[in-house]
Amino acid sequence: MGLLFKLFFSFFGIGAISIGGGLSIIPLLTEVMIKNGWMTQAEIIDMIAVSEMTPGPIGINMATYAGYKTAGLLGGLFATLGTVAPSIIIIVVIAHLYHKFKESDYVQGVMKTIRPIVTGMIAAICVSIALTSLFNVELYESTSKFFDLFNFSSIIIALFVFVAGFKFKVHPVILVVASALAGILLL
Repeated sequence: MGLLFKLFFSFFGIGAISIGGGLSIIPLLTEVMIKNGWMTQAEIIDMIAVSEMTPGPIGINMATYAGYKTAGLLGGLFATLGTVAPSIIIIVVIAHLYHKFKESDYVQGVMKTIRPIVTGMIAAICVSIALTSLFNVELYESTSKFFDLFNFSSIIIALFVFVAGFKFKVHPVILVVASALAGILLL
């Protein structure tokens, strides 16, 4: 039962300070999972991929996956409840106060301050995922061969997805499924 409460309160903390949606919790989630020895960096990358492909909010999917991986079905439940509890509490309080203060310069200032912070957090995790997914740093460090640094299969898949998504406007669901199939075949 101690692990379940630790999961709940760890994810409660993540949920309490995460602003900006599911992607913004990845740095915090990564720190908590690695610090507690619940997941490795590679497992976190897998968790992000699975969470992106499953229906629902990515933050909730990640919490559920991480909790389940750590402590089974109850772990998933406690991690999920911990993640959503702060939002529910905050939304109830804000809904009560928002109409009274929505035109306040202070409220507008806080919102303008939060946006770049969240953007920076999302950019940081994108760089982290790219480094982990597209480059073989450990292999390069052990061999010192330049071409060992690159994970060419992943780079090809990433370029394909980028071009297909931006140039040809292929639907994201098709890109996710195609990427998963290409990953299975190439990696």
